[in-house]
Amino acid sequence: MLGERMAIPHGHWILRAGLLAGVAAVIAFAYWWHQRPVDRSASKAPPASATQVSVSWNKPSDNKNESSAPGKSAPVTASPASIRQRMKTAKDLFALAKEILPQAKAGNPEAQLALFEAYRRCFDNTGIQRKLYDNENAVRESAIKDGRSVDDAVSFFRQCHGFNTDAAASLGDPWDWLQQATDAGYPRAQKTTASERLLQDSLKLALRAGASPIDPSVSLPPIGGDSAPRELLAVAAQSADPEVLFAIGNLQKALNPTQPRDAIAVNTAAWIYVACQRGFDCSTQDATLANCGPSDRNCVTMPGWSLRQVNNNWAPVQEKINQINAALNAKQWDQLAGLIAGG
Repeated sequence: MLGERMAIPHGHWILRAGLLAGVAAVIAFAYWWHQRPVDRSASKAPPASATQVSVSWNKPSDNKNESSAPGKSAPVTASPASIRQRMKTAKDLFALAKEILPQAKAGNPEAQLALFEAYRRCFDNTGIQRKLYDNENAVRESAIKDGRSVDDAVSFFRQCHGFNTDAAASLGDPWDWLQQATDAGYPRAQKTTASERLLQDSLKLALRAGASPIDPSVSLPPIGGDSAPRELLAVAAQSADPEVLFAIGNLQKALNPTQPRDAIAVNTAAWIYVACQRGFDCSTQDATLANCGPSDRNCVTMPGWSLRQVNNNWAPVQEKINQINAALNAKQWDQLAGLIAGG
């Protein structure tokens, strides 16, 4: 069932004997994927509880559209009172989802993607199925019992509880909304579809080796249909949307798993730096002023972790930054696609 949670055995992988070595890399990737810094600026859910439940937003459509349109890229929308900005501060994501539903139905790709992101915000599974409650008092009692933050637990409950009610069916299938936004050529949706497909492929590989389900996407048809993640990202990158560029940096390990670790680290740092240059909010607690001399101006702040991965060896990163910016500025899309592929 689309959008349905699969129960997992208290956060542990179940592996068949003799396959540990073969699955280890996939499990490590899945763990890294859920811990990666990309898209983690949203408010986090409270820690997982021990009780396992299945969650469904809506039943799947029998006419799931598996095709996408990677050959076009729509301009990034920035409507007044941006939907995405409102999502970041929304105290009730379900109420916001209901409010923007008419826009999604009218074909607004930003609203369509926002409906999917609300679903992922509330049901993103990081290894242990979260326990859900019917009322706020139960949430408070559980948080106190488990030693978790009561305020965080209640905040998450208020944000997401509506998605666990029968009324959530009126929102439609979140995966269909993601597909529609991708088909419309919305760069951020193309980026999200590529990211979800990479995760899905890695988890399906682990399942074939004997692991237990860890995310609902494993039960879906190929996310994005016949569109390969690299194709989607290559088109999305043409928009120069800093959010897309930042994601490409974070996805280098998944996109190019056979490359040497040092090359992946350089490519990751370069794409992230370009994203920070072009407007991505890189002012995190782990932020570092990169490549800045005593008298330099307009220094770019980038995540310190990406700089540490290259052992503060800036020269190869700068070379890659120059190549990415040159391709973007000259609209050399073939060159840009090669750089996404780690070239």
